Amino acid sequence: MNWRKAVASVAGCLMVAGGIAALIKTNKKEMSADATLQLLQVKMMEQNFDPLLIEELIATFNKRIDTYGEKAFTKWLSKLHYSVPEEFQEEQVAITTYEKYQTWIDEEVEKLENETKLPWQTQTEDLENLDGRARKAQLVLRHRMTELAYELI
Repeated sequence: MNWRKAVASVAGCLMVAGGIAALIKTNKKEMSADATLQLLQVKMMEQNFDPLLIEELIATFNKRIDTYGEKAFTKWLSKLHYSVPEEFQEEQVAITTYEKYQTWIDEEVEKLENETKLPWQTQTEDLENLDGRARKAQLVLRHRMTELAYELI
C-alpha cells in the first residue's frame, strides 16, 4: 500500500472519530463489536500505531467477529490480558508483522523497555524459543492491545 492510501485510511479513521464521541458515553458493556472496533481504531490512532497496522488489525478483528460473533469477540478482547492475539502467534506471521512495521515496533519496544525498566529479552522470556523479530512483534502486540482493551472494557 502506498502512502496516499495510508493517508486516505487515516483520514477515514479521523472521520469515524467524529462520530465516536457519542459511543464513548455509551455503557461499555452494551457496546456492539462494531462500536468497540471503531473505538479501538481511534485509540490505536491516538497511541500512534502505524496506520497500516491499524488497518490490518481491524481487518483481523472483523474476521474474528465474522467467525465467532460479536459477543465472543468482546469477551475475547476483555480476556486478552497480555496474551498474543491468536492470529499473530505463529512465528512466521509474527516475523512478517515485524518486518512490515519494524520502525514502529522497534520504537514501541524501546518505550516498553523504558516503561518497565526491563530489556525486551527479559519481557519475552516466555517466547525465547522464537526468532527475535517474532518476539519483539508479539511483545508489542500483546502489551499495547491489552492496554487498549483495558481502556475500552
